[in-house]
Amino acid sequence: MLMSPVPEIDTVTREDVERIAKTWWLFAVMGLLSVIAGVVILEIDWTLKNLALFVGIVFVVRGLFDVITPPVDGASRSLSWVSGGLNIAIGVVILVWPEPTLRVIAALVGIWLLVSGIVLIVGAVANHNSLPLWGVTLFAGLVSSTLGIMALRRPGQTLTVIIVLVGIWAIVMGALELVAAFEVKRLPKNFDKLVASAT
Repeated sequence: MLMSPVPEIDTVTREDVERIAKTWWLFAVMGLLSVIAGVVILEIDWTLKNLALFVGIVFVVRGLFDVITPPVDGASRSLSWVSGGLNIAIGVVILVWPEPTLRVIAALVGIWLLVSGIVLIVGAVANHNSLPLWGVTLFAGLVSSTLGIMALRRPGQTLTVIIVLVGIWAIVMGALELVAAFEVKRLPKNFDKLVASAT
């Protein structure tokens, strides 16, 4: 789920809002899958190879989700495609090269968490006047960025720490997407209120 900067509310039309609202169930499904993946990551006693395989699949699935869902603000899809492409690329690297050193896995995960967190923060701040999700999105961006910095600062950390970082990230993002699903479903009603208050 992405939020791109939107200069003014009148750049988003009622048709855009209704089209996005129809995709609410995608956010709910992805949120539920992400929470389940996070719990699974935290509960299983992983080997490095099995963790790499599972994390690679998670990245590819999340990337596909970013590609097929529009940003919730109706802005250009290009940011979703870039984010989705980055997710898929990292997932494929992890899947094709399932036994890299711990440093490589930590670096890949850290870079992705940091970049996705920055994108969420920028989108949340840019949209704080136009969307009800901005506070939740800002929180998720801060969590993601913090986890990314932690992974990058200590690339030689233990497998257990990487598992915890990825598991926490998956649960936080899943929770955000579950909240977003119901906000997206209510977008047409909220859009009408926002337009009425702006006039």
